[in-house]
Amino acid sequence: MNDERLGAAADRLGDDEIAELIRSSGPRAPLPEIELAAIRAKTCAAWENEVGASKRQARRAWTQRLAIAAAAAGALLLVWLLRDRAVPMPPTEVATVAHVVGSLSVEPRGAGAELVSAGASLPAGATLMTRERGSRGAIHLTGGIAIRLDEATRVTLVSASEIHLAEGAVYVDTGSTRGVGKREAIEVRTAAGVARDVGTRFEVRVLSGVRAMVVRVREGVVIVQRDGAREEVPAGFEGTVGEAGEITTCPASAWGSGWEWIFGAGPPYEIEGRTLAEFLDWVEAETGWIVRYATPSIESRAREIVLHGSIERMRPDEAPFAILAGSGLEGTLADGVLTVKETK
Repeated sequence: MNDERLGAAADRLGDDEIAELIRSSGPRAPLPEIELAAIRAKTCAAWENEVGASKRQARRAWTQRLAIAAAAAGALLLVWLLRDRAVPMPPTEVATVAHVVGSLSVEPRGAGAELVSAGASLPAGATLMTRERGSRGAIHLTGGIAIRLDEATRVTLVSASEIHLAEGAVYVDTGSTRGVGKREAIEVRTAAGVARDVGTRFEVRVLSGVRAMVVRVREGVVIVQRDGAREEVPAGFEGTVGEAGEITTCPASAWGSGWEWIFGAGPPYEIEGRTLAEFLDWVEAETGWIVRYATPSIESRAREIVLHGSIERMRPDEAPFAILAGSGLEGTLADGVLTVKETK
């Protein structure tokens, strides 16, 4: 019976009859090995295709996940960069305003000028101006250096250790060379050259209408430079940088009318609770005078006398005579030397 007839018969028979018919037909001849090999090959190929498809699908899924993660990381980086640009760092504070006489205006980098008062913070790049006649000011750099501005002065704060003087004059006080704790040096740059302090008090003035400047030194040493030329200007001298770049020095008084402009530019001295000796140290620094005590006992006494009150309305070259009189002493001034002695 062939397969077609068996199939047709199976359509007409029941399940029991079909089973009996198969048993009676006997075992089928085994398939040739070549056919089994072909079947196995097709089965393996189908399995490998299925497994390969699964792996390719998994790789595609993994690649998609990596792409999504990379896109997310890129988006986060872009947000961070945009945030960094949208919120710029605040400008570095390099000074504060200590005192203002008349009006003092400041022009921050890229902004219009505005008036400022004592206590205002000043960023790097700010330009200070005393335009009105009689206007002066004082600032304290973050490193501790004090600077005063004369009238008709324009100065830019490059950093806490460098300023650029375009016009007018500045007085720089870095602290006494006789004191302890030397402060940071400062450079005053002008169109005519550079003045660099070596622990001192000095004035730099730009000469109007010409490319020249004058540096007067009260205490310490100032190094003046221009176009490779270099000169050390000591206390009691002034250095002039001419239009051609030449540097000349000559004696100059550390006290007198030429220095009086700084008296009103600085903040008033608070004498309450200070000793007489501390007050006289301040007078010496402000006026350029040399304070001497007639006897060691008077100097010891000055270190014990405690002052009270205020000298807010008195100039530094006037106050010591009133204070000494109130302390039972007196002072005489001759050639820039203030001698403290007993009252006659």
